Amino acid sequence: MKDILRFIKKHSRIIVGLIIVIFLVIIGIMAKNFFFPNDNDVYYGTRLEGIEKVKITDKKKEELKEHFKDSSKKITIRLAGRIIYFDIKVNDDVSVDTARELSNKTLEKLSDEEKAYYDIQFIISNDKDSEHFPIIGYKHHTKQGISWTKNR
Repeated sequence: MKDILRFIKKHSRIIVGLIIVIFLVIIGIMAKNFFFPNDNDVYYGTRLEGIEKVKITDKKKEELKEHFKDSSKKITIRLAGRIIYFDIKVNDDVSVDTARELSNKTLEKLSDEEKAYYDIQFIISNDKDSEHFPIIGYKHHTKQGISWTKNR
């Protein structure tokens, strides 16, 4: 017991300093939790409010894939927040104009509420025609049509 008391007296400044540092860390964590209480709970914030009303289901995704089924090798549709991503690898005989027209027809399958809520991106590629493909089209939720990359 005497050894412990001697050690504490000899290193009293270090022990007091460590206690103060631990106390400041605890106060800092409490202050962070006070000012940012939902920091770990919310990834998108309030940006996804109302998504329940215009939810894109798996059935809807399959319905959207139907337009490209005859003229494509692979179709992937994924949702990330308020963006619908279409990644399409078209057959070798499909032209750029045909691919763009198929994308526009796909938009017709979406309701006006879905088009007004989601941004939509098309990435269309072709294995053989590397001169004109890939093309990228994007429709902002406030716009009416798709904006396409320039012809190469």
